[in-house]
Amino acid sequence: LTYDIIYSPSYQVPVLYLSSEPPGCPDWLLEGVNEPAARVMGIKETVTLTDHPETGRPVLFVHPCRTQEAMTDVLCARKDVVAVEWLLIWFGIIGNAVGLYVPAELA
Repeated sequence: LTYDIIYSPSYQVPVLYLSSEPPGCPDWLLEGVNEPAARVMGIKETVTLTDHPETGRPVLFVHPCRTQEAMTDVLCARKDVVAVEWLLIWFGIIGNAVGLYVPAELA
């Protein structure tokens, strides 16, 4: 699997894209979605097939429509979050839904 993180100017959040070789959406790729984590954040329903914004190839992506909402829920209106911390929290939420985890030493 290849993972790409690309900023969405429309949603103003990073977006996680997952691709495979050969291109397409094999069943085993969909099986990799972490059900419990995805269900908690309401993300599973937003893992869908799309065209990669740079390559045009078919890929899965975590649709950014609920990202800001999930981040707001986790941060609970904290104003002192720096960019690196925000990205680690984002990666913990979005990555966990597709089997990627933030190493403990970074958490």
